[in-house]
Amino acid sequence: MPVIKLTKAALDKIPFTETGKGQVAYYDTDLKGFGLVVGATAKTFIVQKDILGRTRRVTIGRYGTWTVELARREAQHLLVTMDKGIDPVRERRLEQANNVTLGEGLAIHLERIQRKGCVAGTIQRYKESVGNQLKDWLNRPMHEITRSECRARHTQLGEVRGEGAANQAMKCLRAIYTTMMKENEHIHSSPTMAVHWYKERRRQEPVADGMLADWYQKVMSIHNPVRRDYQLFTLFTGLRRNDACTVKWADVDLDRGSLHRPKPKGGEDRAFTVPLPDICLDILRRRKRDNVAFFGKDCPWAFPAFDSQGNLSHMVMPYEKRKGLPTPHRLRDTYTTAANAAGLSPYDIDVLTNHRPPMGAVTAGYIRQDFEYLRVQQQRVADYIKSKLKMEGPDGTPTQTNNVHYLSQGRSRKHVSN
Repeated sequence: MPVIKLTKAALDKIPFTETGKGQVAYYDTDLKGFGLVVGATAKTFIVQKDILGRTRRVTIGRYGTWTVELARREAQHLLVTMDKGIDPVRERRLEQANNVTLGEGLAIHLERIQRKGCVAGTIQRYKESVGNQLKDWLNRPMHEITRSECRARHTQLGEVRGEGAANQAMKCLRAIYTTMMKENEHIHSSPTMAVHWYKERRRQEPVADGMLADWYQKVMSIHNPVRRDYQLFTLFTGLRRNDACTVKWADVDLDRGSLHRPKPKGGEDRAFTVPLPDICLDILRRRKRDNVAFFGKDCPWAFPAFDSQGNLSHMVMPYEKRKGLPTPHRLRDTYTTAANAAGLSPYDIDVLTNHRPPMGAVTAGYIRQDFEYLRVQQQRVADYIKSKLKMEGPDGTPTQTNNVHYLSQGRSRKHVSN
């Protein structure tokens, strides 16, 4: 650790270190703690002092941008500050933390959860909840957002947007603060702790057994066979909307009779493969055959559509509101209810619907169902549902969809759009 009088003439004579040889620190003879760190490409002024039992080194700036005189004065100021017990490094970090805006925090949080394999739907939910509901806060430093403001905004959103949207916006905000608290120790706790959360109720609205036949007739009246098949496929698999919409042929094994979902809710760590009942295999074979006529042989989707720009995509709004049909998630409720009525155990239902077992369910951690066993259980559910649909045809399959050539009869793209 060389000690020299730091002057311009002396600094100009000090050579850079060789690449890969590290750095050399030179300290001033006149001002204790003032120094210069020399590397392979730069000479940087520093100041170093013991404070509160630990050695703290503070970077001042590069020689060339800073003159020796300016750097010396800054070093004197920093040494006086540290002598008072104030840590300049901590103060700088605190200042940086105080300058982080909510928009920057949102970007950091989204980048982090994307690295963890978060599904696109979750990213979109953050953009909608924070980017729309809290748009006027995006350019504000996060430390300025107060608890009373969060409580007031939550109440306002509940009145205007609905209680669910209000809770969702504040949950997203809380998650951003949690991420930023991990990134910077000086970020304070989330102001959402002052929010009086609305009570949330799990919607459980399965189509009743007595209404399934009516539901089936409404589905069969849909002109677009892709949308029609989607409705049936979702009911007989109990898949979440996005999992059913985005089925690709690469994920389907018709010979084995299975479907793989590589990135469901929960991300890649929750990927799963399930057996398919006979009726779903018939639907997929029909779609694989009939899709070629309108979407081309290279179409990767089982349930394709054209977006507003005319580009080939998968379905994104796959239910017919005008026909009084329930949302796809209500069909998931219906499937789960049917599985219970068909006599499946809760463990089998959790696997087929890709649900996590309840907290503390020790037995579930020991059970690993055989795939062929699950195939039998899946078929039991399908047979139960078919008995309630009162489907026509000796084999229990929907006869109206077997011979419809809707897509190949010159229909324009708008008829099969999202």
